[in-house]
Amino acid sequence: MKSENIYYLKYPSTVSKSCSESFLARWMRTQLQMKKTGRLSSERISQMNTFPALEQDKWYFNFLRVRIFLNDKKRFPVPENSGDPKEESLSIWLKDQKKRYIKDELDKEKTYLLESLSGWTWCFYEDKWWKRYEELKNFYIKNGFYPSLSKANNRLVWWFKAQKRAKRGKGNYRLTLKREKALAALPKWEWERDFDGKWVEKLSELKKFVRLNKKLPSSIGSKKEKALAYWTQDQKKLYASGNLEKWKANFLLKIKTWDWDGTRNLLWNKTYYLLSRFLSRHKDYPSGKTSLGAWVITQRKINKKGKLDSSRKILLMQLPKWEWQLVSRNLVDKNKKGCILQ
Repeated sequence: MKSENIYYLKYPSTVSKSCSESFLARWMRTQLQMKKTGRLSSERISQMNTFPALEQDKWYFNFLRVRIFLNDKKRFPVPENSGDPKEESLSIWLKDQKKRYIKDELDKEKTYLLESLSGWTWCFYEDKWWKRYEELKNFYIKNGFYPSLSKANNRLVWWFKAQKRAKRGKGNYRLTLKREKALAALPKWEWERDFDGKWVEKLSELKKFVRLNKKLPSSIGSKKEKALAYWTQDQKKLYASGNLEKWKANFLLKIKTWDWDGTRNLLWNKTYYLLSRFLSRHKDYPSGKTSLGAWVITQRKINKKGKLDSSRKILLMQLPKWEWQLVSRNLVDKNKKGCILQ
């Protein structure tokens, strides 16, 4: 038997489609059970020991197969790249050793042997992690800040945040000391501060407030509303100075009542003032064919949908003879004619 092909060796399996292989597997299992219970003769035990590996020796046999594979291929077995069932079995065996190591079920001798393999690491997807690390490092060098919830860097953002969660003992994995030191060595790296996370929380609070109150928070409201109002004003100041990140601006624009400089409110207030002046002069509301009349109709439609700001609703109701559902003039004229004819 050639040593370079030893990693293709395997024991017979009980689930094999081959009748002879499954028979051999059952026979072998029976011999091992008899040996454990002391029912196998010393002569037969010595014969069985001539096999390359049995029982406790099987681990060392698999280790030998991995080492030979590594020398031949210059890489560790990877099932998705091979299409070879023998390589796949070795890959599964290595993955199992890493799991046992994490659970502290692997003895020191076996740990030492695996660590002696060139390029060995206990972490899953080690190459992928360091690739992301380099992406993060290059991102900071290029932009001068770490990535945030931008669509262009969404994958890198979540990886960036996952490292901080891992440091706090949260998430699906834990940081090794080597990874932790590498991250800490990055420029202006901070474990605890997460301004983007806090910003998203404030955005959620603002969305909830607008959904319930149909308006942006006011600085003359409750303590909680005041805090939201001041935060909202800060975002507008940052936007005006060009210091608000684009992804944040896009999220804020999705809020229906959002207005960067208050022009929507100014325009609405100006139109309301023009309507009140029109009423004081003409003692009636403008026709729907005029721009002012169309504005009145729009306010009624918005209110019907339940989307009119409560403060605006109060102001409109203060107007003389204001009605939310106004009967058209044509219908009124027809009714008048009908009454005359009767």
